[in-house]
Amino acid sequence: MNISNQGIGVGNNIFNGVHATETFFDEQFRIDPLVNDFTQLNIAITGTGNNRFLNGDDQISYTITYDDGTTTGPFIIDEESDLISLEDSANPGQFNPTIVIMADPTIGKIDYIDLSMDFGEVKIGYIEVIVEEDNPANDMLIDFQSILTDADGDSATTNFAVDLFANDLDSEFDFTLDGNDSDWDTFDIDLSAFEETYQILGFDTPDDTLVFLQDSAATYTIDNNGVDSIITINETDPEPEVVGQITEVTVVGSDVFSENGEGIVFDGYIAP
Repeated sequence: MNISNQGIGVGNNIFNGVHATETFFDEQFRIDPLVNDFTQLNIAITGTGNNRFLNGDDQISYTITYDDGTTTGPFIIDEESDLISLEDSANPGQFNPTIVIMADPTIGKIDYIDLSMDFGEVKIGYIEVIVEEDNPANDMLIDFQSILTDADGDSATTNFAVDLFANDLDSEFDFTLDGNDSDWDTFDIDLSAFEETYQILGFDTPDDTLVFLQDSAATYTIDNNGVDSIITINETDPEPEVVGQITEVTVVGSDVFSENGEGIVFDGYIAP
C-alpha cells in the first residue's frame, strides 16, 4: 500500500485496474479507519490526464460492511456523473470530483469499505472519513422575578421560571411543557409546528390556561375519562381537500374543561 502526498495506490501512487498498462490484476484495499463507526466516506479523485476519472475507461466498485455485520454491494462507479464536486478541505477554493459513500440509516453505521479498481487507473488524492454523533442538549432552568410599579407607587412582585427541557431521544412526546406548582401558568402550543404530541406538567390551578395558536378553525375533543386529560386537535390545512395534522396533548393529572368553544383557548383546573 502506497500513501503519499502524490496519491494513494498499491505499489505506487496510482490506483490501477486490470486494463491499465502492465497491470494484470485489480488493485483492491480495505478502508477501515481507527475511529468509531462512520456515516460517510469521501474519496477524492485528483488526477489529471489519463489519471482522472474517464467515462468508458474507468470503473471503481465498493462493498460496505456495517457495524452489525450486514454487507451491501458491490456498488459500481463507471460514469463521471456518479461523482460529486466537493471542495478540498485542505485547499479551500479547490474542487475535486469525489466518490461520496453514505451509510444507509435503516441499517446502521459503517464498519469498513472494500474498494476495487475494476479497470482503468485514477489518482486518489485523499480519503475523508465523516463520523456523526448524537449528543442530547442539556436542560436550561432559568428563574425570574418581575416587579411592576404603577404611577402611584403601588407595586406587585411575582416569581416565575422558564424551563427548557431537552427531549429524551426515546420519549413518546415531541415536546414537554412544565409549569410551576400552585402558580398561574399559560401553556402555548403553536399548531403550525410539525410536532404532534405534547405533554403538559404542572397544570394545577383554576387559572391555568392552555392556548392553541395559529389555527382558529381547528376542532377538538377532550377525554377526561382517565387520570390525565387527553385533548385531540384536528387541525385545518391551507390546501383545500387536504386533511390537517392531528395533534394530541396530554395534560398530566388534570381534567381540562373548555369554556369558549373556539378550539383555541381551553381553561381548566384539577377535578375535585
